[in-house]
Amino acid sequence: MGIEAKEFLEQHGVGVHEFTLAQLKARLLPGQRANKINLAEYMVSQYPILFEDWDRERSLRRPYRMAMFEAVALANASLGRRDN
Repeated sequence: MGIEAKEFLEQHGVGVHEFTLAQLKARLLPGQRANKINLAEYMVSQYPILFEDWDRERSLRRPYRMAMFEAVALANASLGRRDN
């Protein structure tokens, strides 16, 4: 995240959490061999509304679609959620 965006959000009382992709995977999939596919599948298990997008993504393998699942994972981790 850019410094300007982070400062703007913090000035407006919005908490900012930054995670590397590795930290995100470790937080949401502790003790598991985590890759982008596992992370996306976990997000689909938590948010079934993503299933159709995931079903399409598995066959097409478009990087910008994978980023969508990573964004959902980031929001989940930022909220401190880890539902099983």
